[in-house]
Amino acid sequence: MNKNLVVFHLESLSNVIYQNNADLFPNLKKFSQQCYVYANYYSTSTSTFMVMSDLAYGDVSIFEKSKDYTTLIEKRNREKNLFEQLHMEGYYSEIIAPPFLTESEKQRYINIFGNVDTYFFADTYKEFREEIEKALKKKSFAIYITEFISHIGYSKFRGKSKGWTDKWKKGYEMLDDLLGFLLKRLEDASVLEKTVVIAYGDHGDDFYFHKFNGGFTHAIEPYSSMIRTPLFVYSGSGYKEKNELISTTSLRKLTEGLVKGAQPDIKETYVFARNLYTAQKRENNGLNKAFCVTNGEYLLMASYNGIELYNSIIDSGNGFNILDLFKLKKGRIKCIRNVNLMGGSHIGYIIGDDFYKEVQGVYEELSDRLKTYVLKMYDEIGERNRVKEIKQQEINYTSRIRYYKIVKNYIYLICAKMGLFR
Repeated sequence: MNKNLVVFHLESLSNVIYQNNADLFPNLKKFSQQCYVYANYYSTSTSTFMVMSDLAYGDVSIFEKSKDYTTLIEKRNREKNLFEQLHMEGYYSEIIAPPFLTESEKQRYINIFGNVDTYFFADTYKEFREEIEKALKKKSFAIYITEFISHIGYSKFRGKSKGWTDKWKKGYEMLDDLLGFLLKRLEDASVLEKTVVIAYGDHGDDFYFHKFNGGFTHAIEPYSSMIRTPLFVYSGSGYKEKNELISTTSLRKLTEGLVKGAQPDIKETYVFARNLYTAQKRENNGLNKAFCVTNGEYLLMASYNGIELYNSIIDSGNGFNILDLFKLKKGRIKCIRNVNLMGGSHIGYIIGDDFYKEVQGVYEELSDRLKTYVLKMYDEIGERNRVKEIKQQEINYTSRIRYYKIVKNYIYLICAKMGLFR
């Protein structure tokens, strides 16, 4: 017998935020103990509506011809999305959205989810919850629920607070509270065991850890801290940690299998992500257009500014661009040895010949795949010549100032040994 489906959108929630603030998520934590927990899930974008469509279609190319966020241009002859397909199979399909949406945002929902039974755009939070409760009483349902209260743009709707930190926390507490409400209503209606529940994070927020991004906290480059997000899948099978690499586009296949009683074995070798639609030109408002590929350990990014490489296991915030230690010539990277000028001994235990060989191998592996992916994305929109706006033949040196400090330190050490400071 087929199961019901609820997809619960965890707005602006990354693994970094979730794991560092577990006390804000008592319901999500309790729920996770009954789920398959995907430790290596990566979102395919840093923008909310892009992630929503990637999940619904299992395909990142559907709206890539769009010139901006407000007007979505569809791929011709697109396949039906997950909720349209379940609607055709006899499910009651509904998209339930929170209050305070703009008319433009409502239209984007309709553009993405297409021909479903019902769109419910709440006017109040009371109506929002009542509609969820009502939908769960349908005989066979497939429901997508978003709660934007944890989105930075919804800060003013969180009520009174003691300050910035308190207001930030409240957004996630309210998100978690809605999840608790949903799970309680599923249990009260005796349908939880008959329902697949997917709870997934769309992206994180970056409070200017890398740069000011024109004032944006997401829709920025797809760093690991942005796209490595929580994924909890409940299908009545109990708790299990899943360590395989998986992305948003795989969730459609996973979900379709689960509602039909199967357990698809999904594992990806590489995950790709972006922050803007391929047809979008680099913004003048501070957003840098970027694509990335990760193998779950390293992440290689290419943007208008050049390429960057991060070890996402050791450096989860992607603060150290490893390519700062290399130069790129004729498609190959070669190390710059000036790190040896440092006086401290610790770096010598990290950066040696093995390190350089590993990085060179990883770069060659990921670079080929990222170049192929970026070219494919531009081919999809018929603008192959614009692939040059993503600079994959030069390094984006993000920490040049470090070199000056290294050299300054080295000179100081030499002068001290020579007694020039006496």
